Amino acid sequence: MKKTIFIAVLLFLLIPWSVFGNVEKNQIDQTKLQIEEENQGPDITGRIDEEAAMTVREEIKVSREKMGDENFSESRNLKKEIYSEQFWVFIFGAYLFLLVFNLSFNFQKSQKIQWFWEAFYTFLAVFVWDQLDFPRTNSWFPGAVMEAGIIIYAAYFYFLNNKIKTEKSSVDK
Repeated sequence: MKKTIFIAVLLFLLIPWSVFGNVEKNQIDQTKLQIEEENQGPDITGRIDEEAAMTVREEIKVSREKMGDENFSESRNLKKEIYSEQFWVFIFGAYLFLLVFNLSFNFQKSQKIQWFWEAFYTFLAVFVWDQLDFPRTNSWFPGAVMEAGIIIYAAYFYFLNNKIKTEKSSVDK
């Protein structure tokens, strides 16, 4: 019983530190991305009026699109497509819930190791991050998913091993 409590406390202490360890680095990266996005167009400092400046910017945009500069048109909409950190924390929480729920559901009746759905959820979480976070502003997410998955699965192996040992010892007596 003491080992179980120790492992549970250890899990609850390790997971939050690993998840939010790179938050400051991600905020700095996001600030750099915003600065780069703002510096995409030419600097028109000596303009006469706003109308002339808009005309020059439109001409540059049209010429870049004609030349096939896809990054220019995508970088203008980049700010709209960045998902917030709260979204990724929610996805991480959903992943943890599904992993713990699947491993603990019918744990007393299970006789073999469960792995298929847990591996699928891990792959799905990392795949969703890869597809939705293309500027990589939340680079902590895949590492946190892998680390939490390994820690939870290690606890699962520990408890499954203890369960099998107690069942064998009760059968032998």
